[in-house]
Amino acid sequence: MRLTFAILVAVCAVLLGGWAVLDGADSGETAFPGFNGKIVFTKEGDESDVYVMNADGSDEEVLAASGAEDAAPAWSADGTKIAFQSRRDGDAEIYVMNADGSGQTNLTNFASDNDFEPAWSPDGTQIAFKSQRDDGTNIIVMNSNGSDQTNVTNAAPGFNNGSPAWSPDGTRIAFDRGLANNSDIYLMDPDGSNLMPLTNTTDDSSPVWSPDGSRIAFVSTRDGNLEIYVMNSGGSSVAENITLDLAVDSAPAWSPDGTRILFRTDRDGNSEIYSMNPDGSDLLRITTDDDDDKEPDWQPLASSPTPTASPTPSPTPATTPTPVPTAAPTATPAPANALWGDDDCNGEVAAVDALKNLQEVAGLPYNQNEPCFDLGESVSVAPAGATEQIWGDVDCDGDVDSVDALAILRKIAAFSVNQEVGCPEIGDEVLVGG
Repeated sequence: MRLTFAILVAVCAVLLGGWAVLDGADSGETAFPGFNGKIVFTKEGDESDVYVMNADGSDEEVLAASGAEDAAPAWSADGTKIAFQSRRDGDAEIYVMNADGSGQTNLTNFASDNDFEPAWSPDGTQIAFKSQRDDGTNIIVMNSNGSDQTNVTNAAPGFNNGSPAWSPDGTRIAFDRGLANNSDIYLMDPDGSNLMPLTNTTDDSSPVWSPDGSRIAFVSTRDGNLEIYVMNSGGSSVAENITLDLAVDSAPAWSPDGTRILFRTDRDGNSEIYSMNPDGSDLLRITTDDDDDKEPDWQPLASSPTPTASPTPSPTPATTPTPVPTAAPTATPAPANALWGDDDCNGEVAAVDALKNLQEVAGLPYNQNEPCFDLGESVSVAPAGATEQIWGDVDCDGDVDSVDALAILRKIAAFSVNQEVGCPEIGDEVLVGG
């Protein structure tokens, strides 16, 4: 399919150095800041197992399949370990394993009482989880090796405390608290002090922090069925329903870069994992099988993933390079209704889009929806009469690097960028990522 892209007028601030269970129920996890890695999730078919997949749903791989219930996986903040719950020893216990599924170890070993919903602290030294020990349903905090297990909620019998989620700065834990079918979102310090309610409605649960700590996504039935909502983490604004669907939507989980929210839904007949923008737009289905896929969590990475399979496309032959002028660029008017360069399709152009341009040139695919381009798609670089436009190797030196990324953003901001004959011109047909 051919798409025609014009230049979006937007002044972009560019920083090239960094772009920046209840038993059986779905629970989401805190997203720690970082680059988006793989997605870990629970798959229920004949049994409940923990799987991992690429962010586009490809290359599913089982990590924990004990024959008992393995569920509720949660990435550590450095993306190297996964905590999860398992019934392989009879009752539900908290386990931890390496990112590849090796080294599966029982941390709780608390006979006869069930432990669920593990959540890592941002520094990786502690894990909070829900437990049915101590004559109630409480939040327990322990060291990441299983030592020093401490009840920090000490609820009276009949009260439920669950779905713990650490704030990205590690100073607060969000959780749900209340009686059956009447819970609200609360905040507390990691030791259980400074308890503060954030909501006071019919049934709110499963809170998850945005990577910058400013917002909390959660699940609520306040509109009649389970939906995903987003509110400020201080509780100072009205919560916004971002799913608005008659299906059951639950288990929100932020992407580490804060641009997407994962969730599970049964809108297609069985439980599948979807992603969306934080305002509910740009809905994307990730899993498509007949099993029930749920409880997703997105791996945070310290650096951008490096493609290993696809080679870097060969640059178009260029004539003798002409030096890029050192004089200040001149702004050029451009159409304001196009989204060329908006690779994450969120309606704005920012540094993360330059990164994704570079990833595509290197052959690393990722999911997008219209009006953004797709890998292998033939596109017209610019409509007739528009200002000159480029894609990829801006300075025609045979590679794509931070210089090109900066030039891309300058071009999107309607500043002129010199190119050589070998780079795409207005009206040229190019194969994106080919």
